[in-house]
Amino acid sequence: MRVEAVFVGKSSVLKNPQNPLSTVESGIEKDVVEVLDVRKEGCEGDENVFEVHGGPDRAVLAFSTNDYARAEQAFGKVFCAPAWGENLLVSGVNEFNVTLGEVWAIGKDVKLQVTMPRKACFKLGWKHDCPLLANWANSEACGGWFLRCLTEGKVRPGDAVRVETKPFPTISMAMLRWPSTLSQPLLVQLVGDDSPLGQEWKDSLAKHIQPKPKPKPRSWCSKVAVNSLIGAFVASGIYAAFLLIQT
Repeated sequence: MRVEAVFVGKSSVLKNPQNPLSTVESGIEKDVVEVLDVRKEGCEGDENVFEVHGGPDRAVLAFSTNDYARAEQAFGKVFCAPAWGENLLVSGVNEFNVTLGEVWAIGKDVKLQVTMPRKACFKLGWKHDCPLLANWANSEACGGWFLRCLTEGKVRPGDAVRVETKPFPTISMAMLRWPSTLSQPLLVQLVGDDSPLGQEWKDSLAKHIQPKPKPKPRSWCSKVAVNSLIGAFVASGIYAAFLLIQT
């Protein structure tokens, strides 16, 4: 695995190609840079319009060269990086083999940890005049993934990416997109305080945890039946004792 390119961008106004009067401010537009300066709160020079689009769990957005090929095949058009608004374009991996919590060592100093898949929104479709693109990216595990910065530093194109640890080797980014495939004990573990999963996805997966069933209270009828049965046993015992005395 290696870094192929790095990007940052300022926020700008994005227009809806289907309705030019409809606009939104977005940070999806990126430019190529020679060096990506990675900090705990994000990449130096990179802007997020909304607070929820940034923060430690989303310090870096990565995307794969392999996934560009998948998107081009699906939509019959060429997508040129950074078409997904990524900061880090990498080769040799995708959402099906990048796993939760794995730590990447890049270059001399930088260490990043995989936190969660990226949920593509309508802006991806607006950017490429392709209304179905965002939904396709999410359903086909082709949206990219976020990483938190454990050790700050600089990342350059050509840097090798070494995976140091994989605490959840079987939980890929793709699997997290389909929570119905995850067991209840695993879901509980993933949303726990010690989990490397980003808070946004902890909140999302928590909705799929089924509450433990409460024991059903006995109905009035069942209570009467049990009491009657007990009464019958007691009465039969008393009658048996009476017969024994008589004999």
